[in-house]
Amino acid sequence: MTRFKVRGIVKFFQSDNRNGEDSKTPESSPDDQTNNKSVLKKVIEDLSRPSKPENSSFFGCRRYMDLAGKVAVITGGTKGIGLAVAKDLIQNGTSRVIISGRDIQEGGKALKILTDMCSDKDDGYQKAIYVPTDVASEGGLKELFDYTATNMGGLDILVNSAAILNESSMWRRMVDINVKALILSTQLGIDLMQTCKRPGGVIVNLSAIYAIKPLPQLPIFSGTKAAVRSATLGFSKMKYPNLRIVTACMGPTNTSMLLNLSPNDIGEWTKDEQEDLLDILKAKQNVDYAGRCITLMMQFADNGSTYLIFNNSLHRTKNKDDTMFRKKMIQKFTKFED
Repeated sequence: MTRFKVRGIVKFFQSDNRNGEDSKTPESSPDDQTNNKSVLKKVIEDLSRPSKPENSSFFGCRRYMDLAGKVAVITGGTKGIGLAVAKDLIQNGTSRVIISGRDIQEGGKALKILTDMCSDKDDGYQKAIYVPTDVASEGGLKELFDYTATNMGGLDILVNSAAILNESSMWRRMVDINVKALILSTQLGIDLMQTCKRPGGVIVNLSAIYAIKPLPQLPIFSGTKAAVRSATLGFSKMKYPNLRIVTACMGPTNTSMLLNLSPNDIGEWTKDEQEDLLDILKAKQNVDYAGRCITLMMQFADNGSTYLIFNNSLHRTKNKDDTMFRKKMIQKFTKFED
């Protein structure tokens, strides 16, 4: 596995973890809606600008969690970013890593990769576990968390990385997997973490850069990822004790989902731009780097924060929050008449 300089990555988790303020990010100019190709290019240009942390000191970070000895569940963990996260957790001494996926053959290959990374003293196959799961099935997801509760006694880390990209014939299933399954998995993860009452837990939900800058060529996929970001932020506002819920907005990464993307996976409305779109979506962000960034988020990210992982760099975005409006809405919906 490619090694990265942790100090270089962690510098984006600034000392604002202590005061709750977000780092300043450059503001982007309005998109030119008259030309879809220019919009597509501008999205990439805007999102590739580096953030400007006020304090880039590694020692200024607040560490919420040590990964050693923890129990983790990763949906979609048999390939791509989910598998990269699993590998990095194994390297960081996580006690048990449970990966889930629908394809049993892929699950077997992923399990072998993870167990080969374990030393004899790590109990081999017991440290990495594969549970066949179709996340689109409510019963399947419940079985995954029931297995974790029964056999592991609780849960410390949940990564919801299962997702597909198909704007044509399978767009309804894409909504089921990218949104509905993630929301249910988050709810089940919260319930289990609150029940087992371990000293601190974290849920990382994988969104995409298109939640921040939607692509007109991928309206449904962009919508699902925007829903992930909004739902995650909403869950984080519930302020569950000893639990952080954060969002990782991923840029185009070197995974099979994008590398195997074909014109048949894209809606008919993009016929004139399919070649340009496919070229941009197949950007070569290193998948192991993406996995490392997510495990660092587990350790350092504040509850409710959103991080952008794009072009092999990590940025913290600023969640706009109208505090006055939010307070008024809370008062409105919590006011009871005698």
